[in-house]
Amino acid sequence: MKLQLVFLILLIPFSLAACSDGKVDINSASLSSLDKLTGIGPTYAQRIIDARPFSSLDDLLNVNGIGPATLEKIKSQALACISEEAIPESTQQLQSAQTSNTVSVEDLSPSQASTENIINLNSGEVISNKVQKEEVIFESKNEKVKRYLIFAFAFFLILIIIFLLLTR
Repeated sequence: MKLQLVFLILLIPFSLAACSDGKVDINSASLSSLDKLTGIGPTYAQRIIDARPFSSLDDLLNVNGIGPATLEKIKSQALACISEEAIPESTQQLQSAQTSNTVSVEDLSPSQASTENIINLNSGEVISNKVQKEEVIFESKNEKVKRYLIFAFAFFLILIIIFLLLTR
């Protein structure tokens, strides 16, 4: 009985993993990762990013252009998942940069451009570059999580084998 209790306690961390190795987390994946899903091109991938966060895969039906057929393709692929984590900070920064640094076409004419608009255009470019760098860092951290999940899964299988051998 004690052995079974220890075994169950050791399994708790593995049950908390949100997305297993190789799956695309809809709430944090980059545009290029989402583009790899069947039925999702760059346009739909951007719409998914704009509509985050999602609490289930069925929430993708709220994205313009994704219907039941596309959702079924995504589900049948079994490559997509939903984590409970918040939207990555880099995505939030990009969204705020896109909305805070918008300038109308009239404001861009050289004769009528204000100093503030020119500064906004320059800072928008700087913010965009910074966000791209942070997204690369985020993806490299994601690789570490994938390696951890592979190790955790292997450890989990070893525990199951040991448990089965000891309960015979």
